[in-house]
Amino acid sequence: MLAARNEGRLKEVVDICKENGSEAEYCVCDVTKKQDCKSLILFCISTYNHIDVLILNAGVNAHFEFLTLQDTDIFNKMMDVNFFGYVNCT
Repeated sequence: MLAARNEGRLKEVVDICKENGSEAEYCVCDVTKKQDCKSLILFCISTYNHIDVLILNAGVNAHFEFLTLQDTDIFNKMMDVNFFGYVNCT
């Protein structure tokens, strides 16, 4: 089961998996949205009956000199994805 925000890219990866002899499904999911995460987990369980392993790989970062910071919203985004995104899926 693959999950990401970009459905087009998900379809490409699923096709590549299938071309190489693997099974794959996908679910569009934004980890910052609780309902998306709930839908992902429910879809996975309805498709495979259980979840063996959950790999949490979503993440954003910011590289800059702190003195140049103009807007602290980047830290909200980082927490939404890097922390709450993992909590939402788990």
